[in-house]
Amino acid sequence: MDVSAAAVIPPAFESGFNIIGGIFGAVGLYEFIKGLVPSPPKGVTNVGVAVGQTADNPDKDDAYNMAGNIPAISVYSVAGNLVASNNGDKKRTWKAGSKNSVSMENNASQDSVGSEYISVVATGTNAICISAVGLKNPNDETSYGWFSDVGVSCGMQFHWSETIVGNGGTNSATQGYRPNCVWITGPNSDNDIKTQGFSMHIIDFSKVTDAQAQAYNDNFNLMCDSAPRFSAWTTMLPDITPPVFIPSLQYGPDGTDLDASKVLVPGVDKTNYGHITVDKTGQPIHPVRLPTPENPVIPPDHPKKRNEQQDRPTRPKSIHHTLISSRHPEHSAKYLCNSANSWGPDVVSETEGLFCDMDQKQLWPLCEKKSQKSCFDTETNMLRGGSAKRAVVPEKRYLEVKRWGSAE
Repeated sequence: MDVSAAAVIPPAFESGFNIIGGIFGAVGLYEFIKGLVPSPPKGVTNVGVAVGQTADNPDKDDAYNMAGNIPAISVYSVAGNLVASNNGDKKRTWKAGSKNSVSMENNASQDSVGSEYISVVATGTNAICISAVGLKNPNDETSYGWFSDVGVSCGMQFHWSETIVGNGGTNSATQGYRPNCVWITGPNSDNDIKTQGFSMHIIDFSKVTDAQAQAYNDNFNLMCDSAPRFSAWTTMLPDITPPVFIPSLQYGPDGTDLDASKVLVPGVDKTNYGHITVDKTGQPIHPVRLPTPENPVIPPDHPKKRNEQQDRPTRPKSIHHTLISSRHPEHSAKYLCNSANSWGPDVVSETEGLFCDMDQKQLWPLCEKKSQKSCFDTETNMLRGGSAKRAVVPEKRYLEVKRWGSAE
């Protein structure tokens, strides 16, 4: 399948604008995936996960290092059969900004079976922000990859990230590319992250052609409203099989779907619910998909819906007391503040001259003079009052200030 750098489109925006399907076909990003996932030996499937946010000092282990619990990972064949899995770890964490490789032995009699579907499910209450996922099958040098821009475009909660995923090729649009990362967290977490995991038909996001990119842009639903192609889940368990395409999708010579009607389907769930954890009523837990434009309502009896009727949870201390100040031009405080799906620490965009209070989703200009009022003081990292329009000035106390791009 030929890949053209012309397929690169500007970063994605939620609600379906400028879906960047083409950026997955860019040479620089494909090279990143090749480097993220080492080639596995016979009978082993390798998965790589790039964690977002900033590359914290590995020797600094404190409450503000933005690490997240290691998620459970499962891979499935084209028929939806489990090929290999890893249970993750709800006590151990992956560092922010880290690139992690997970090697999984294929199940018996499936030594050489290749996987097309993958699920990533949070295991613990320490949320993790993911920038990219890669997969390599046994006896196959092909690298398959997914980038978090898809999750952002499909309604997942997100935040800035300093993790670079464009490190190869000649296209300037992918050099130093830093996509926003998407959050997942396990049940009973002390935060208001909605998503417990995500799943996908990963081959549909790998080495995307110009024609595929155009199709995704022309019809947003082809990417986000096809449950087998990509789903974010408000309720998900590692041992639940994600929906799959049965029969398998057929593609044209240019990589586009031959029949779009076979894409926009709920897919086939091959889970044996007799072996799935039960809820308080004694019924097996079923997956619940994150609302999309085609499915905007969570059932009223779903736990997430009931929780929304209560007071909105506050951000954890590690988030509430952290400030990120970035010089990277792609990090827009205005975009973050204006998005209903952004979640994470307060931010300063040095290039925009703006501060975003992520609790209130309110923008403040940076103070340029000592006498200036109604602004954010970057020397004291505090808000200044003084405007009649802003009678209440939120109190801010940061215990950790992360400065991104300071040395560039």
